[in-house]
Amino acid sequence: MKRAFLIPILTTVIGGTVCFGAREAERPSRVRVVPMQYTQTRVVSEDSCKRIPYGENGYVQIHTDTESGYQEHILLSVTMPDQPPIVFTPANGSGYDPVVQILTLSDCEPCIFYQCATGGNGGMTDTAVYRVCDDQVVELYTSIRQTKDLPYHAQAEDGYCVRVSDGRTQSTVDVRNLPAEVLSESYNADGKLIAEPDIWISGVVTVQPIYLGETRGWMLVEFRELNWNARVNRIGYITAPLAFTGDGFCPERDPAFRIVSTLWQRESIAKQTSESREE
Repeated sequence: MKRAFLIPILTTVIGGTVCFGAREAERPSRVRVVPMQYTQTRVVSEDSCKRIPYGENGYVQIHTDTESGYQEHILLSVTMPDQPPIVFTPANGSGYDPVVQILTLSDCEPCIFYQCATGGNGGMTDTAVYRVCDDQVVELYTSIRQTKDLPYHAQAEDGYCVRVSDGRTQSTVDVRNLPAEVLSESYNADGKLIAEPDIWISGVVTVQPIYLGETRGWMLVEFRELNWNARVNRIGYITAPLAFTGDGFCPERDPAFRIVSTLWQRESIAKQTSESREE
């Protein structure tokens, strides 16, 4: 089974564990448990049919009524010894290639990290984290809710750079590797800004869980696109580490976010292409 899309460019985005008050932690919310009579559906694939270990002798499975392609009725079931399965609809409950990973966030308590590709052209995924307590399912995080919150502001400045701020922290990224015809619309020859470009920041594109060892456990890192006028002119990704607070996640204070530029890849690819043509 194909894995849900994850951006493999994260290097070091780890700072302190103190959360600041600019954005509240994700507030947990209950998820409706689906009655068992509505869960007589086929397991997504042979790979999903493996019972994903959960807690002591429990397991998680992914279910759907679609054989392949876009899956419209995705369900998760959590089965513990001598107990009926707890079944619920994760995130939007639809998409491509749903996957589950078990994260131990605190006190050896397992939580379910769910991810499913939306099928959009931006490689976006729906991501959520759930805690199952007795017969209740609690949603600790969802990228759908986070996407509605855009805490960043971006603007172009002199010297071929873009500054991003969240009100407390700011960072700049060099954009001179954008195509010359794109830059010429906003800069003159010496790098003076002459016209404001349309710089836009996407909602949460995807989320990666990062394990920091036994003392710090797991954190989540959100990825949002930073684009110049259009997605084809992607500057890079804003990465924001989120620390687990016990009942949700909140942004770390240091660093609150970083910009991972992808423009260097444009220059490298162009150079490799040029060298290949010369050969």
